[in-house]
Amino acid sequence: YTIALISVRQESDAMDVIQESMMAFVNAYKHKPQNNWKPLFYRILQNKINDHHRKQKSWLRHFFASKDSDDMAEQQASQQPSPLSVINTQELGNQMISIIKQLPDKQQQVIMYRHWQQMTVKETAKIMQISSGSVKTHLFRATQKIKQNTGGSHG
Repeated sequence: YTIALISVRQESDAMDVIQESMMAFVNAYKHKPQNNWKPLFYRILQNKINDHHRKQKSWLRHFFASKDSDDMAEQQASQQPSPLSVINTQELGNQMISIIKQLPDKQQQVIMYRHWQQMTVKETAKIMQISSGSVKTHLFRATQKIKQNTGGSHG
């Protein structure tokens, strides 16, 4: 749920994405061995999140095609609650959430899968469709940026 909420930024959209992911997962993978379910589900979830972003961009381009589109888009965005303001986790304080939000998408995803979902490097790589080395690189870079922004030790 947290991954979907942070990615799509609205609770109702997150719930829709999760429901679509669950339906696709059950329809496609109910006969697969259970030990494969976790990475398969998260891959489907990531694909549904990507689909949601594509639909949003297409809709916004069409809807806000007028000359005052920037004002309307800005007003719409300001009315939506930030997913990070909705989430109150014990693991991360408000400053940490703010810092993670500023990371590039891949680094955010690696942090979410590795630390919040407690997935292995191999599982994270499979879900994100990148190499294990790339997972480690994204995690290292994200950790360095977090340390820099929190005043942690460098190196």
